[in-house]
Amino acid sequence: MSVHDKIRTIIREKGLTQEELAEKLEMSVNGYGDIERGLSDIKLSRLEQIAELLDVELPELFEDGSKITLNLLGTNNTGTVNLNRGVINAISPEYSELKLELEKQKLVCSNKDLEIAMNQQEIKYLKEINELLKSGG
Repeated sequence: MSVHDKIRTIIREKGLTQEELAEKLEMSVNGYGDIERGLSDIKLSRLEQIAELLDVELPELFEDGSKITLNLLGTNNTGTVNLNRGVINAISPEYSELKLELEKQKLVCSNKDLEIAMNQQEIKYLKEINELLKSGG
């Protein structure tokens, strides 16, 4: 079963319509319909959105062993951006490792955001203390 067939099957099982999903994905009904019919390529970020809306894990959309094509941007030592294309099986160890790495990076970003907010709050307090000291209060 292909990814688009799997999406269509899950949608029917959950009693959802193309219109509902298209609206939630902020897409036209025709654009979303093309996904279900397999007429358009689906970006990984869009697949993640669909999986979330359907309340399934992303690998479940590939449980027949479909392959995922990843386009990875990287730079070489001269600073030139290269496009590297790789294909991995959705149930392979590589996929699991990539998923774990993605979750790890999300946590790192989340912690950095929290640290930035705390530093901004500390700066605010230090400015207030500085103003109080200047005013002699």
